[in-house]
Amino acid sequence: MMEFMDIVKARYSCRQFTSEPLTGAELETILEAGKYAANGKGAQAWHFTVVQSEKGKKIAVTALGKNPPPDFPSEMKWPHDADFHGAPVLIIISCALNTPYPDIGCHIAAANMMLAATSLGLASCWSSAFTKDMFRDEDSLRVKKELMPEEYKPFAAVFFGHAAKEPAKRPPRKENVVSYL
Repeated sequence: MMEFMDIVKARYSCRQFTSEPLTGAELETILEAGKYAANGKGAQAWHFTVVQSEKGKKIAVTALGKNPPPDFPSEMKWPHDADFHGAPVLIIISCALNTPYPDIGCHIAAANMMLAATSLGLASCWSSAFTKDMFRDEDSLRVKKELMPEEYKPFAAVFFGHAAKEPAKRPPRKENVVSYL
């Protein structure tokens, strides 16, 4: 396994995956990392929906709705991310709304999962737009029960798989982002 800071520096948003599936051990490691994320008052009220079958992918795309939201950029294809960038796995992270800070816990779980994937030599791509656009119309609401418990809301979605190509060199980090008092 890689050293932690090497993992942090190696993680990037992959937008082109191979169709090679993840092993059961790889998927379990990613999910376990999510389960150990920090969360509001230790509630652990999240739900991880693993989408990997063709049927599951169709359900996830249906959840986006037939039409783009009003603020959707006209130059982009709808539904966005419907091809999953070729990734064999999508994990949708949702949480009960009556949980302390449900969005933050889900985002931390997503970060843990992406770092775990990187440590395994896998790639990931975060898509907050995917969850933002879910369940906006009657047709898309019909599939919600197939993706998560009824009282839950999706906050993060991450695609996982093997990168189709090496990532571009990452830009240097911005300077002057830390203040000491």
